[in-house]
Amino acid sequence: MRTQFSAPVQIIGGGLGGLTAALRLAQAGQSVVVHERHGRLGGQAVTDEYETFHLNRGPHALFVGGAAHRILGGLGIHPAGSPPVLRNGRIFEGGTSFLAPLSAGSLASTKYLSLAEKITLGNSSPGFLGWMQSPLGR
Repeated sequence: MRTQFSAPVQIIGGGLGGLTAALRLAQAGQSVVVHERHGRLGGQAVTDEYETFHLNRGPHALFVGGAAHRILGGLGIHPAGSPPVLRNGRIFEGGTSFLAPLSAGSLASTKYLSLAEKITLGNSSPGFLGWMQSPLGR
C-alpha cells in the first residue's frame, strides 16, 4: 500500500544524500522541500579556492566510479571528471610546505615524515603506494 502525504516531505541537508533522496521522492510523485543551511547545494562535494590553491573538501573521487557513480547515473546525473593528478602535492603544517608522499619518489624525498615513518608507511599492508594506485586511492 502506498501512502500519499498531504504536506511536502522535508529533507534536511542539501548534500549528495539529501539531494538523492529528494530527487527519488520527487520522481515517485511526492512534493519535496530541501532545507540547506549553506548558500549552496552539494554538501562536502565542493572545491574551495584559496589564493592560488584548489582545496577539495569532500568525496570528489566517489563520482569517478563505484556505488556513488552508479546511483548518480541512475538518476540521470553524469558528472564529468577524472582522477586527480597526484604529482607535486603539498602538505601545509605550521606555516611550512612539505612535499606530499604520493609516489615512491615523493615518499623517499619528503621532509614531512621521518625515516622510520617512511619505512612503516612503505611496509604497511597493502602499502600506501598500493592504496594510492587502487581505485579507492584515485
